Amino acid sequence: MLTTILLAAGILPAAASPPVTTYDLTYALRFEAKVPQQVAAAWDHAHAVAALQGLVNRKEPRLYVRFVEWAGRNVDDYWLQQMRQPGGWLADRPVEKIGDIAELVTNFRSAIKGVVLYDPKVAATNNLASTIAGVENLLPIRYDPRRARSMRNSSQAGRGCPS
Repeated sequence: MLTTILLAAGILPAAASPPVTTYDLTYALRFEAKVPQQVAAAWDHAHAVAALQGLVNRKEPRLYVRFVEWAGRNVDDYWLQQMRQPGGWLADRPVEKIGDIAELVTNFRSAIKGVVLYDPKVAATNNLASTIAGVENLLPIRYDPRRARSMRNSSQAGRGCPS
């Protein structure tokens, strides 16, 4: 209780908040709709990033995703700018950018306990996987036999699964 009073009075410094990390997911909007692999890749990234955002933002805002575009403008940039105005929710938070999804997962690895695979051939399993992922701190990942073979081959070659 004394600590709370001292913090409120400004006598003890409050712990510094971690930076807000921004990730640009707009590349997932640019795919050829007639190429199934591109559609699947766009979905995979958007699904995984949205799930990761939910995991890491539970206690405080830590991951901000740029995605929504309208009339040639990124709507998420607008809202981030609004929240960073003096007196705004994120006014005093430093912002750092992460360049790719692998770096994003590595940066927030401590929030992820593993993955839950779902079968895209079975209706609504992505919804079930998303629910399980949220409860268990997992990332929902679409099962892809090509990736499974690749991981199996990497494992047999002694490289193991990525951590």
